[in-house]
Amino acid sequence: MTRLNLVFVCNGNSFRSQLAEGWGRALLADCYNIFSAGFEPHGVNPKAVALMAEAGVDISQQTSKHLDELTIRPDYIFTLCGDACPVFSAPCPIIKIDIPAPGKLAAAATTPEAADEAYRQVREQVRVFVENIEQYLNG
Repeated sequence: MTRLNLVFVCNGNSFRSQLAEGWGRALLADCYNIFSAGFEPHGVNPKAVALMAEAGVDISQQTSKHLDELTIRPDYIFTLCGDACPVFSAPCPIIKIDIPAPGKLAAAATTPEAADEAYRQVREQVRVFVENIEQYLNG
């Protein structure tokens, strides 16, 4: 059976989509080919690398890339930036998932510890989404 190509997208391909790629490779690599991309790549956010390392997942070798740079044909694209993602077309289903921008959540925090916790909450929200990805593929 051919493995599906899953692509996780957010604007900068720096944080949310990088987390999803990391979780996908850690949790789904036996079943799916996992990729991430963005519309205006900004490089992988060092905080994303540190947070994933804290959770036992190494994303330090992942790269930030534009959606047009992918050399595979996606079977599903998941946009993770809610209404902030541009409208675009693709040769496959595009599934919109609204995961908050961690920087915006952290900016509202009143202490550095609370800001760090906001980033961890987004990491965990992405993990739960990836763990339950089949509900989006089968339904």
